[in-house]
Amino acid sequence: MTSFQTTLPDGRDIHVVRGPNGSWLVKQGVNRLSAPSYRIRAHAVAFARAAAHGSRSDMIVHDISGLQTRYSHASLSYPSALD
Repeated sequence: MTSFQTTLPDGRDIHVVRGPNGSWLVKQGVNRLSAPSYRIRAHAVAFARAAAHGSRSDMIVHDISGLQTRYSHASLSYPSALD
């Protein structure tokens, strides 16, 4: 049996969005990926980055005004060793 990697469809992208109470949420499609909401956007982005890197998905960050910034899964790398 041959194994191969596929690229996930757009519905699998990881999104960082502003929640109704002003907190930040991490979602994949219509599902929330993390139980907590984040008061600080950078914390939500860090969790989303790790989730997107692990699932080879793109990460899309929505800002307060509604603009979206897409980060390709290929750009979400981590160092293999820390100094």
